[in-house]
Amino acid sequence: PEFLVKEEAELLKIKPKRAASSYLVFVNRNRASLLAEKGDVPVTEQTTILAERWKLLSEEEKATYKEESDKLAERYETEMDAWNKKWGALAEKKAAIAELNQKEMQEKAMAYYVEHLTETKDAAKGKKKKDPNAPKKGPS
Repeated sequence: PEFLVKEEAELLKIKPKRAASSYLVFVNRNRASLLAEKGDVPVTEQTTILAERWKLLSEEEKATYKEESDKLAERYETEMDAWNKKWGALAEKKAAIAELNQKEMQEKAMAYYVEHLTETKDAAKGKKKKDPNAPKKGPS
């Protein structure tokens, strides 16, 4: 039903985003300085440069990003608990409906395959389709 699609979209808009890893915290903090330093660089090159810089960091330097990541993870857990209390039951219903819809679509696809594609394979092999209404041959 259409109203469920709209509800799902609204639920996804207000659902908290997952916490960033320590690497992503590092990337988000350093991307602006990289762009200021290198100019307009393609995203793929940005990622490569930032990954190399991340590898060169000492464990102590990485620990500061890990601490920030842990704080973000705690905040995410708190926000998800609140979201689940308010919207969790509806989200579970949506997931169950989506699963049923997927099973229904799989069954329809299989029925279509059996009905249409097996006929095409038989025709390709030169087999004639039997008429279920054709009279039976009598005993000779």
